[in-house]
Amino acid sequence: MQTLHDRLQWALDAAGVSLRGASVAAGLAPAAVGLILSRRGDIELDTARALAGALGVSLDWLASGIGDTPDPAAVRAAVEAARGEAA
Repeated sequence: MQTLHDRLQWALDAAGVSLRGASVAAGLAPAAVGLILSRRGDIELDTARALAGALGVSLDWLASGIGDTPDPAAVRAAVEAARGEAA
């Protein structure tokens, strides 16, 4: 069974974005995503919401795997858009 961390890693891989890049695109501290993945614990709802938005995935999918797996091209496009807004 996939966890939130597994789905987050999948989205990062699909986007081709670094941990730092995903953190910044989501408006989080630069090391946030790396810490989330290394701790494997729960994350705050606001953090999950920010990551889902920056990665172009639904919060339901990221948090609990509900719904279809996002299209990798859409994930890449969402991260590029979020990066542009973060700059």
